[in-house]
Amino acid sequence: MTETITRLEHALQGTGIENARSAGGLPAQALRDWVASEFEHRGREAETLMPVHGRFYRKRIDVVTGSVAVLCTRFDAGFSKNLTNRLEALIGAATNLRGVMDTIGLVLLVSASQLESSPTAASRMAAALDSFDGQVFDYSALIVWDGLQVLDRAVPDGLSAASFHQRILAVDSQNDGCRITS
Repeated sequence: MTETITRLEHALQGTGIENARSAGGLPAQALRDWVASEFEHRGREAETLMPVHGRFYRKRIDVVTGSVAVLCTRFDAGFSKNLTNRLEALIGAATNLRGVMDTIGLVLLVSASQLESSPTAASRMAAALDSFDGQVFDYSALIVWDGLQVLDRAVPDGLSAASFHQRILAVDSQNDGCRITS
């Protein structure tokens, strides 16, 4: 197991959750903190919840470092009923940021029990994320959490947390460090 996954598991374990849903947004905050800390671990300053003027509207971006934006979200219980709407909202957010940010990443947290209870929705979600990668988002990751550990083996290689980590940090290391202004 990589150090990246270990740090992610520690961040999520600190939330005390067994699935991706929690009052107060703890999993989403833990996800933001993990992404930001991964940039900072590589010596890059990262800001969370930074307001950015997109092409169409102003949006708080979960993690920003230089001209790299990362959106972090979770799919709550019943995600299969709301999957299409959530995917459309993610496409809209990426479209709003395109041209304003050089690189846009997506990190999506889903509980293992949700995926097991809705295999059709899980398959649709994985296919959508796979098609987003390089198209809508420059890099995407699907994080499956069972309450104790990240199940990276349950995710296609290109969407794993470790793969996302390597690819987005490599792009950021090429960044000249300029900061956008809100």
